[in-house]
Amino acid sequence: MLPLVTASEMKEIDRTAAEVFGTPTLDLMENAGKGLAKVIQKHYPDAKRIAIFCGKGNNGGDGLVAARYLSGKANVVVFLLCRKDEINGNAKVNLDKFKGKLFEISEEEDFRKTVSGAAKADIIVDAILGTGLISGVSGRLKAVIDGVNALNKKVVAADIPSGIDPNTGQIMGAAIRAELTITFGIPKVGLYLFPGSDYAGKIEVIDIGFPEALVSGEGIKTGIIEKVDITPLFPERPKDTHKGIFGHLLVVAGSKGKTGAAAMACTSALRSGAGLVTLAAPKNLQPIYEVKLTEVMTEALSEAEKWSIGENALGEILALSEDKNAVALGSGIEPTSAAVKVMAGLIKELYQPVVIDAGGIDAIIANPGILKDAKGPRVITPHPGEMGRLLGISSMDVQADRVGTAKAFAEENNVFVVLKGAHTVIAVPEGRVFINTTGNPGMATAGTGDALTGMIGGLLAQGFNPEQAAIASVYLHGVAGDMVREEKGEYGIMATDLIEKIPYAIKSVVSGQ
Repeated sequence: MLPLVTASEMKEIDRTAAEVFGTPTLDLMENAGKGLAKVIQKHYPDAKRIAIFCGKGNNGGDGLVAARYLSGKANVVVFLLCRKDEINGNAKVNLDKFKGKLFEISEEEDFRKTVSGAAKADIIVDAILGTGLISGVSGRLKAVIDGVNALNKKVVAADIPSGIDPNTGQIMGAAIRAELTITFGIPKVGLYLFPGSDYAGKIEVIDIGFPEALVSGEGIKTGIIEKVDITPLFPERPKDTHKGIFGHLLVVAGSKGKTGAAAMACTSALRSGAGLVTLAAPKNLQPIYEVKLTEVMTEALSEAEKWSIGENALGEILALSEDKNAVALGSGIEPTSAAVKVMAGLIKELYQPVVIDAGGIDAIIANPGILKDAKGPRVITPHPGEMGRLLGISSMDVQADRVGTAKAFAEENNVFVVLKGAHTVIAVPEGRVFINTTGNPGMATAGTGDALTGMIGGLLAQGFNPEQAAIASVYLHGVAGDMVREEKGEYGIMATDLIEKIPYAIKSVVSGQ
């Protein structure tokens, strides 16, 4: 896991480095600015004119250090977004050290007078706000940020693009759109959440001298899923084996008009390595599945209206589940009153690990608090709209803080949350959060969520714990989508294309293959 930090966590690391480890904060600023300059030279070796916009805080101090190091390589101009006498602390030390061209921008009019100098630059460096943003950008700062963006120049952001909330990735009134972000010590959460991820461009992390104990990830609860996290979860299979060793998944899914959802969940489970899959579906749909699903066993359930699950199905499913290793619940289930009652009963009573989607999530919405009464571990896979309905808020509110929303729900309800979308967030009851960066916009199509449910269920049946099953499935689901994109592009991807690539995605992370 690549560790990520919030603004408050970064501030605490700064404090601990100084007060506990004795690392001078002036040295950290020097290292940050020097590293910033070095990476700029690496990426833009031919840049002759560089404009650096510096705020009055530590981010501006980093920019002033970089200006000093870059001055020997290019024509550097610093635009200071305040009066000189407003700067203090380490930033003031580095302001005094800088002897090059500098313009003060304390009024909007000052920017309009000096913007022509920035317009001549080959690249622009944003060292305006960094992680010190505490409120929305407005007035002079907004005018400068909008003005820099309007220049259509190559922009490098120091630590994080100014105007991006470091905790949520949201735009706080206005934000710098960077081509490259050089972040210091540990990446910030907001760099990997949209729209911040779009504004950050390419992200490069540099070491600025924090003690290893503070940046190693120990104690940090948020991070990016990496291939090295997934590979150990897929050891070489023993040669003396049989299908029963790799688990039996029960899939409870399907209703009239939504037979495809159940079929895709079942197929995905098999493609993920499950040894056996049984589909329990309304009895009038069973003949369809008998024809459609060659490798999947089927069981008929009592029905209610619309060829959906009837109330008597609860006992039938509980009996079917007795010899199963895991259950996938909800794909393509119409949330009739009977189906909701059955789903609620299953969520509460099943002792096996259960992954819950679609109709199952509707049952949770109708029965708040039911997850707390569950007899076994539960994984839910809501999209932002469903997450909003679970919490009684809008999907926009969910998107405004994807990490915080998922984390709070997971902790409060003792559930593993897979909040789908770009980028998918996985939160576990103990407070850990994982962000996935595999996948692409072509996956925004019908059925990919059912494929993910089947993958999680298939891994649960094989003995993966819920955290492992969630992070591995989400990561590999994205890898499979990326493989399809490589072959077909992003337009016209279908969920069945992705499902066919699941074994290849697993192969890509399995050691030695």
